[in-house]
Amino acid sequence: AVALSEQGILAGLPKASVWIDLSTNNLECERRIRAAATDREIAFLDAPVTGGIEGAAAGTLMIMVGGDKHVFARCKPVLEKIGNRIMHLGPHGAGYVAKISQVVLCYLNSVALSEALMLGVMGGVPAATMLGIIQGSTGASYVADRYGPAILDGSYDHGFALGLAHKDLVLTLELARTVGATLPMCEQVEAIYKKAVDQYGFDQNHLMAVKLLEEQNGTFLRSI
Repeated sequence: AVALSEQGILAGLPKASVWIDLSTNNLECERRIRAAATDREIAFLDAPVTGGIEGAAAGTLMIMVGGDKHVFARCKPVLEKIGNRIMHLGPHGAGYVAKISQVVLCYLNSVALSEALMLGVMGGVPAATMLGIIQGSTGASYVADRYGPAILDGSYDHGFALGLAHKDLVLTLELARTVGATLPMCEQVEAIYKKAVDQYGFDQNHLMAVKLLEEQNGTFLRSI
């Protein structure tokens, strides 16, 4: 309704303009929007971003773009105002595919990190010590560095909503069905995040999925 209704975004755009969609979306939605835009002689680029709140504030987002290369070249100076890693990945939909494929790792890694911490803590290793070991070993990752402290202090990171994380996982499974991929780990993690949303609410912090594991084990991963 926001995009395609009579009072929607598309209705207010003049001919020969470009609609740049920065959201994380699915391929069917992209096709519908692009078809409607084409009917109005409006170009369309899918250009989802990654980099979080910090990247948006600093203008250092990574922007993954799908669509006509000439339209991309025309719009690149605009995208450079908000990002410093701007990639044209191919035809329409390529940006969405890349964004979904990379962002799902964040959620898989978050669950894997919490389980590794839980195993260590329940085995007698202090949580902060266990996190340091992970950060200095083959298990090191952005997730461990960025989100590990937010698990240990009980804040569960304020940067992203739990419900939006679950939405990304749903989009992942939709994309998997579209391309014929079997992703058993993604299916399990989606179920974990869905349960967390049902239990804690859509607007809670995205690492509340870790709290679910803590409550299941009766053990909280804290640095004290």
